[in-house]
Amino acid sequence: MYYLSIFIKIYNIRSLVEKYYIKHLCCAIVIHADEVGISGLTLEASISSFNSTSHGTIYMQKGYPSEGRKISEITLKTQNVKLLGVDARYDFSNGLGFYAGYKKNITTGDGVMDELYWSYNTNPDFISHWSHYENTDVDNVSILDLGIKYGFNASNLDMEAISSINTWISLGYRQENLELKANDGYGVYLGFSTSFSGLVATYKQEYKGPYLGIGTDFKNESYILNLGFKYSPFMSSEYSNRYHQRTPLLTQTTNFDETDMINFNIGLGYIINKNQTISLSYEYTKYDYILGTSEDLTVEPTALDSKNSIINVAYSYSF
Repeated sequence: MYYLSIFIKIYNIRSLVEKYYIKHLCCAIVIHADEVGISGLTLEASISSFNSTSHGTIYMQKGYPSEGRKISEITLKTQNVKLLGVDARYDFSNGLGFYAGYKKNITTGDGVMDELYWSYNTNPDFISHWSHYENTDVDNVSILDLGIKYGFNASNLDMEAISSINTWISLGYRQENLELKANDGYGVYLGFSTSFSGLVATYKQEYKGPYLGIGTDFKNESYILNLGFKYSPFMSSEYSNRYHQRTPLLTQTTNFDETDMINFNIGLGYIINKNQTISLSYEYTKYDYILGTSEDLTVEPTALDSKNSIINVAYSYSF
């Protein structure tokens, strides 16, 4: 309950946290690192494969006979986008630690976009329009994750496979951004086949907010097994989709209230020596369905949900 109360207070000043959290945290790391020296610092570089699926859904607006009926849905997928990551951690002798990590795509990745429309109130289950875009470029994937943590270490254990267990709790901030551009599609509109050439649509989404985390590291002389879990009910999000070939140019933008995020990871590291470790890990993140309202052209209820997974290979050096 103590940590829950802290989390609620963080939520009440979340706008201030998002503006100043990173700056103050970095200052704190520099100040404390200057006091205690470089011992306790760990630097990490990683290569990752990123996969994701997002859904944007639009419903009939209020005042119409079929209000609340689903009228369109967009599905976007990214496929094995390569990310380069850098991470820094600083652990003090009293169990307190800071961490900061950033991942970014290093090349334009591959994706797919599909759109469905249900235009007829008299036949709401009939798909009146559909389009498919196999040539979809993933222009941006970026993930920022930073925070503070406190660990409880149990060492010199009388166990055959485990020599120490470190359990930690964390308070952090996470921001994910995604941008895709759909090109050269085809589909069926009102029973007629059609095709598109060139840039058709640009899709962007963003999630950001504070979270609580918990995890455990199991260690022996050769290996480290990491298990971690993060949760937040306070992730804000934004969604936009620009249609470049419509006249007039159409951009749909929606800001959403807080939604839930769950994140878990599992990793196995091989200890080369007391300074160096290589590791393989898997991370999964899910953002729950959230309903907002788009007010660009018409006041239409719009929903968003998203999930992604990351396979990560990393090398770390501890000073």
